[in-house]
Amino acid sequence: MCISNSLLNGTLRPFHQNRIANTGTGNPDLIADVDFFRLRRPDPALDASELANAAVTGPGGPVAPLDGTPLATFLGDAASAPSGQGYHAWLVAHFSPDQLADPDLSDPDRDPDHDGLPNAIDFLTDAHPLGGDPALRPTLDAVDDGAGGTRFVYRLGLNPAARGWHLLVETSSNLLDWETVAGSEDGAAFTGPGVIAPAPDNPDVTRVGPGPGADTGVRHFFRTRASPLP
Repeated sequence: MCISNSLLNGTLRPFHQNRIANTGTGNPDLIADVDFFRLRRPDPALDASELANAAVTGPGGPVAPLDGTPLATFLGDAASAPSGQGYHAWLVAHFSPDQLADPDLSDPDRDPDHDGLPNAIDFLTDAHPLGGDPALRPTLDAVDDGAGGTRFVYRLGLNPAARGWHLLVETSSNLLDWETVAGSEDGAAFTGPGVIAPAPDNPDVTRVGPGPGADTGVRHFFRTRASPLP
């Protein structure tokens, strides 16, 4: 079954179910009668009863509009599509078709602009994978430690539209044992045991440091770590 939007006589009709056809290979193929598809997981998820009650056109059958059916209620329409941007949509916004087809450029762990940050970190920190605003790249800031000295904190951007990934900021004093000081899931604001505050010079940048009580006389290393949500 294929659900999509269709453009019929200049009018956008939501979610038409398309025909299936048997090409002789033993498995039916989907035949699309539309200009584009929009695939997403509905919320709440469809269960077996909704799928069982969905209209089926059958081989060679006509296109059946789902307007006004229970299934259409679950699927919603373009206006109610969930906000946010997955990794692939972000790639499409930044890469050409040829670049998208090259895994050496588009895979999450690749670094096509050679700035030391893989694509997944660029995606989650709102940076450009092919070079962009350096103000959004993770770096260090020197700040007053409140006792007449200076300490360093990590600063980085955050992509609030990012969906499907977890971003962690971790710190270590020996490069062996790492502690999470801040984390973001699905583009949400950073939370965690560290000191988290907006950068005074850029509201799109967050400063993250070790938590209260951390020994300011000990050196601290920072790193970011990205992982897809299960």
